[in-house]
Amino acid sequence: PALFELRAYISGTVSNVLENHGVVIETAGAVIQGVWGAGGESFGVLKCIVNSPDKPLRAKAVDPSCHGTILVGGASLNETALKRAQELQVRGIVIGGLPSELVSQVEQLPFPVIVTEGIGTVPMSMPVFRLLATNDGREASISGRVQPRWGVVRPEIVIPLPAETMPPTQ
Repeated sequence: PALFELRAYISGTVSNVLENHGVVIETAGAVIQGVWGAGGESFGVLKCIVNSPDKPLRAKAVDPSCHGTILVGGASLNETALKRAQELQVRGIVIGGLPSELVSQVEQLPFPVIVTEGIGTVPMSMPVFRLLATNDGREASISGRVQPRWGVVRPEIVIPLPAETMPPTQ
């Protein structure tokens, strides 16, 4: 056998090794599931670039400080904002709604995009927006993977808690 390094989707503690299958990783944190997603898995620092869940993610807000971050927008975004995000090599986008005409373009992006509410101009729900905004600047993992049938997989954002704040195991 040859040793190789495989990066985990989330940070945590390996609690079990499943022979010939993988491992179980335990972590404490917040999980938000989306209704639609595209792209693979990524991680980065959350960057909330709108101040309200009904505000669209605009290209002018996507500046060089967004490089390598996961952008959090509100109700929608446009093609110009997507291009700007790609130019600045963001690690992902979380948005409330996605215009239907951008679906095929988003599916071709090199980073995951997660839609929390639906297709169209849909404001992000206040509890989801509040959770993401209060964790602005914290590391998170996101996955745009979707599997609609058996063994359903939904797009998600995982915000791990720091190790010192993890609850004790029982």
